[in-house]
Parts: sequence; C-alpha cells; structure tokens
Amino acid sequence: MKKAIRKIAIYLGVIVVAWTIVGLGVARQKSLPVSDFRPELRNEENNHFLQKKDLEEVVREVHGRPLSEIPRGELKIAEIEAALAGNPYVKEVEAYAELTGDLVVELELRKPLARIMFEDGSGFYLDKSFQKLDLSTNYAANTLLVRGLEYEPLLPRDSFANPQLSEIQEFLQFIDQDDYWRVQFSEVVLEADGDLILHPEVGDIVVEFGPPVRIEQKFSNLKLFYEKVLNKIGWEKYQQVSLKYKGQVVAQKK
Repeated sequence: MKKAIRKIAIYLGVIVVAWTIVGLGVARQKSLPVSDFRPELRNEENNHFLQKKDLEEVVREVHGRPLSEIPRGELKIAEIEAALAGNPYVKEVEAYAELTGDLVVELELRKPLARIMFEDGSGFYLDKSFQKLDLSTNYAANTLLVRGLEYEPLLPRDSFANPQLSEIQEFLQFIDQDDYWRVQFSEVVLEADGDLILHPEVGDIVVEFGPPVRIEQKFSNLKLFYEKVLNKIGWEKYQQVSLKYKGQVVAQKK
C-alpha cells in the first residue's frame, strides 16, 4: 500500500514538474518580442491603397509603441482586426500570432470599379460592390474616370443620395466584367440630358453612348462596327460614333 502511494506521489510530482516547466516555457515565450510582421494581401487589382508601413502604423497605434517593443503575450489581436476592419479600403481581415512568434495579418482590399470626379475636383472611388472609398493622397488607382455627375457626399458609403449613381451602376459593372471593354475606355462623361459620352484609352474616336439602357446590345453593335468597319477602313478616318438610336451605329468622319 505504501509503495502504491509512493508511486502515485512520484507520478504526481513528475506531472507538477512537467507542467511547471511548460508554464515557464510559455511565460518565456510570451515575454519574447514579436519575431516578424507578415502582412498577406489578397490584392487581385494590384492597387496600393495600403502597404506594409500602413499596417505597421495601425499595430503601433493599437499598442502605443513600435511592434519591435511588443511582447508576444501582449499582442491585441482583436483590436488590430477591429482597427483594420474600420479602414475603408479593407474588405476582409484576419490577424493571428503563430507559434514562431510572427504576427500575421491577412487582408483582402476592396477593388476599385471607377473614380467619380466632381466639378470642383473632389470625389471618391466606387468599389466593385458599389461602396464609396476615399481618394488616396499616396496612390491613384488605374480605373475608369467618371465626370459630370451632381455632387454626392462620401458618407454614408453604402447608399446614394444622387440617383445618377444608381442609374449608371449596371453600365459600369458591365464594362468592368468584360475583358474587352474594360481596357477600351479611360473616361465617361454624363451629359445634362442623361447621355453618356465615352472617351477611348487609345485614339480619339469619341463614343456617344446615349442613356445607359440596352447596354449589352449597344456594346455588341459597337464591337461589330469596330471589327467590320474601323479595322478595314481605318480608325483615323472617324472622330465620333453614336449608339443613341436603337439598332443603329451612326459614325461621323473627320
């Protein structure tokens, strides 16, 4: 009986020592500084609204000190996520600490669909879910420019006071989803009568699109005109193409 009790005592003692060692190891790990900062950006559009230095600054603001001075056990993961989730350029974010001591932040940035510019030079980006994004002082996205709209405030980001934006939503999304048309135009101007004027990325043939209706049919007619007429006769011979009239493409020579 005494031997059995002695064995149990030894066994329990081993467990206590083991857990003490583990606890000391964990405590030591928590006291070590963060090994590395690894931002992982899912950024299909290759836009640069946020860079590593911007994320490091967020971590610094959350903790009140540089990342190199933050012990692993004091990382405020939830607060880092919340701070980044509040950034207008961030669509999704997940932060976590690895056993190696690295802080990993996985981000998906919003993808700009168009840049809206008002008469006074102010404006914002629209992302692919039609949410408003601030213009950046550090980076200009290579995206379609839209001018001629009445003023629209930046906030709220997910709704519009100006019905013109809702009226051109389908038009902008159609261009963005088509590989051919997405690279054809650099600028869209909304006229006072609601007609759209499209300016090409290359060349000088202006397209009078008319109102944003029968969108697919109009672009189909325009592509046919490009292929059957301009590619054979020459792009330099025309200055304007009109799609305003149903079922027609009216071209104006220089």
